[in-house]
Amino acid sequence: MKLPFVVGIVLTISYFIAFTVMVIGNVQPVPAYTISDFLQSFLPFGGATEDSYGSFVERRNLNSLGDFLAGLFAPVAFLWLIVTAFVQMQELADTRKEMSQQRKAMQDQVEEARANKVFVEKQTNIMSDQAEQAKITYFKNRKLQMFDKRMELYNEIKRFTERNWEQLSTEPSKKDLIHLTNKVFFLFAGDETLYRWMYDLQITRQKLQDRLDTANDRSQWAALISEDLFHMRFKEHLTIYE
Repeated sequence: MKLPFVVGIVLTISYFIAFTVMVIGNVQPVPAYTISDFLQSFLPFGGATEDSYGSFVERRNLNSLGDFLAGLFAPVAFLWLIVTAFVQMQELADTRKEMSQQRKAMQDQVEEARANKVFVEKQTNIMSDQAEQAKITYFKNRKLQMFDKRMELYNEIKRFTERNWEQLSTEPSKKDLIHLTNKVFFLFAGDETLYRWMYDLQITRQKLQDRLDTANDRSQWAALISEDLFHMRFKEHLTIYE
């Protein structure tokens, strides 16, 4: 319950108590034989007599009764008009305070949303950097793993090319070279130059086996497996870049 309303009730009760005390203090004694006439004098209609009494209300006079009631309740009405004004002022102040609190709460929510947005953006950037780093690490590890396998295949091909003519001209060597070529297709996928080089090795080796033109074939074989050409074919795949 609001304070102005409580004050209004207290003042209203105090007013009626004071008015009652004042009335009791000013009412003249009424003889017992005229008590009914005295009571009837306060009624707007009734059988009042010439000997009826009344301290504040003139007998059979409605205007006087109206003036009496107006005078009685006018201070109360004015009091409650003031109380109503204070109550409305307090409600308006409470409304403004509540609106101010709501506005502050909304501002806090906006600031919190902005902070969350910045936090999410930072987290997103961190996660993106972590994902990129993980990707780089994955490819580095994969390249290292592939490097070991490629180096192993490189050494196998190197050892194969170091076989003498008699060994190269056999059927097992033919199968070994086909097997090495298949491994090249798998471990060096996409390198067309290396594919053609392996294909030239197979063609030249087959000529050696068929003994079509031994001197020319040996010269061609020697050119294919020369140190510079051999190294050039594998250099790109056997070099680790940061």
